[in-house]
Amino acid sequence: MVFLLLKKSALFIKHKAIDLTFLIFMISIMTWGRWNSIKHPYPLNPDEAQFTASVLRIISCGYNWDKLDGGTSGPLNSLILSWPHLLGLDSTFNTTRLTALMLLSITAIFLYYSIKLVSKNYWAMLWTLPLVAFYAFAKTADFLHYSSELLPVSLLVCANFFILKAYVTKSTNAILYLFSGVALGMAPFAKLQSSPMVLIIGVFAFVVAYLSDKRKQSIKLLLAGGIVPASFFLLPLAYSDHLNDFWQSYLVSSSSYVKPTVSLRTILYMIQFDRTLMYVIVFSASLGGLSMLLSSWRYAHDKTRYRLSPYLIIYLLILQCVTLYSIAKPGRAFSHYLMFYPQFLLLFLGFITTLLLKKNNDIKVFCSCYLGLGVFFLCLSAYRAPNIHELKFKLPKPTIPLEFSTRNPNLLSWLPFTPKSLLVWAWMPQWYVWTNIPPATRTPAMPHCYPYESIDDFHRNSFILDFKQSNPDVIIDGVCGDSFFYDRNTRYISAPKNFPEFGSILYTNYNRLLPLVEDDDCPKVYVKNTFKELIDRVLIMPASVSVSPSTSAAPHAYTLFDNFVMEDETVVDYCLLPEKTLGHFEIKLSQPEEISKLMILNTRNGNLLNYSTKAIRVCFYMGKELASAKDAELKPYPYWTTIDFDKTINATSFMIEIRSFLGNGAGINEVKIFRPITRQGY
Repeated sequence: MVFLLLKKSALFIKHKAIDLTFLIFMISIMTWGRWNSIKHPYPLNPDEAQFTASVLRIISCGYNWDKLDGGTSGPLNSLILSWPHLLGLDSTFNTTRLTALMLLSITAIFLYYSIKLVSKNYWAMLWTLPLVAFYAFAKTADFLHYSSELLPVSLLVCANFFILKAYVTKSTNAILYLFSGVALGMAPFAKLQSSPMVLIIGVFAFVVAYLSDKRKQSIKLLLAGGIVPASFFLLPLAYSDHLNDFWQSYLVSSSSYVKPTVSLRTILYMIQFDRTLMYVIVFSASLGGLSMLLSSWRYAHDKTRYRLSPYLIIYLLILQCVTLYSIAKPGRAFSHYLMFYPQFLLLFLGFITTLLLKKNNDIKVFCSCYLGLGVFFLCLSAYRAPNIHELKFKLPKPTIPLEFSTRNPNLLSWLPFTPKSLLVWAWMPQWYVWTNIPPATRTPAMPHCYPYESIDDFHRNSFILDFKQSNPDVIIDGVCGDSFFYDRNTRYISAPKNFPEFGSILYTNYNRLLPLVEDDDCPKVYVKNTFKELIDRVLIMPASVSVSPSTSAAPHAYTLFDNFVMEDETVVDYCLLPEKTLGHFEIKLSQPEEISKLMILNTRNGNLLNYSTKAIRVCFYMGKELASAKDAELKPYPYWTTIDFDKTINATSFMIEIRSFLGNGAGINEVKIFRPITRQGY
């Protein structure tokens, strides 16, 4: 008896060690494959910028629909991104993609254990590896960013595992039903699009609970688990008489978002957008077909019968079809919708294969084909076929560290006051993330910039209500130039003046911060009238600025004083020296001024991330005579470098000499010159 117990314990420990080793290997591969995108400091998709910006709104206002509107995505997508604040950090694009990696890891882990329910370790490993390959090596931006599908997918796979475990092992463990219900109840509050899959898994879970030995208890726990998430969101709304916000923002608006369902052909075309996804699906489907051929051959020759659960196979097949329906139903060919699919395909094929192939010879043939196909697709992935339909996308390799704090100093810390809220009039939610200032309205994505015929009274009234309650200190009008995809010559833009309720407040209570040189393509920055006088007293606007050496292709030096500091792909608001070249920036003042300090913002050359100034010397001149000089090292973007002086410096001009740089060259985003004027609040 003791010997048998020791033997079983040894086998248990051995299996657990194998599982743990594989899981560590799997997470390591995904981390290595996605590390470059995790470090990338720019949004790969506007959705992840919206979710990250919504975290600031949650921290300052609340998590529910009366305070936060994520469109067709629920607040859970942003709530889960709030974890850095528990550690005293900020939510950045780096932390957002770390969260994405965590969710993908959870999905892969539960897929592994789901397949293992009816098989051995090696079968679960073989069928989990294709998903790991997709998660690790997908190159399309839609599969690298934190998308609204990641959280519901992980919840659905978890719920499916719990209920499959109860079904396969005939367990009456109450935790399985409770956890399954909670996961299913949470998924629709993360993404409404997941509801059909929630329904199918929920029906199967109810059937399993009904057939269990403890029927009443299982059903009660399943239903109780499903009700908990709904209560968390809907009861506070009902209590505060804001249930209509949920109805209008999430249900009515989502239904109006839906277009005619896309065809299966369109889905197949979407799969071709990413080479890795296409290879994984073809690879998996080929192995699934091989398994069926081997089982058919075996039955024809020795009449081998297979113990299959028809109910389980039918359920997984229906789940496949419903998943494809959920992808097609919105009627929009967004490739990130495909994140719903691979794990359920692999789960279905994994169950089929492990139940069909029981003979050693069949398993050997399958493993040989698995290895052969794997080598074939690895070789094929190294060959760039010119005729494949794939998005051209390549991330630069950033040399900058991960950003876990943008709070102090933030990109608007040059202002002589601390903004408590910000309004970005554009679909540019990344500007909230980079400034770390809470959005003034419940939707950071600002759908009000679309044609107003498509915006109902509810959304317009909600915007005005939020705007008046937040009373933002700073407003950025981002639809006035070439920001994002807005085009001033089409009907798809909406200047604030076209929204009379908003425009009247903006042009009456706010004053624009004028740049050194007007540029119609640049966003406009407004501050409250009460702050404009303070800014004019404290900040010095130069008479001119020049850069040397300069090239005709280089951005104009006047961008150093455009009052806009958010580097992205939409507007070039920084000035670069020619590649691998040292030089200087010369700033001339309109009159002799007393200067108390300078604030200088480095560049990283937008999405290219290949320019950064390192060491500088600032030389102040009164006329032609050198009045003072000071050396400094610039912090990397987005952190301001403040150059303070022991006493004020009288100067008519000053020069910023570039002594060294990192990457391909040097540049500067913005310079602020301060007078020695003190005032309450500054």
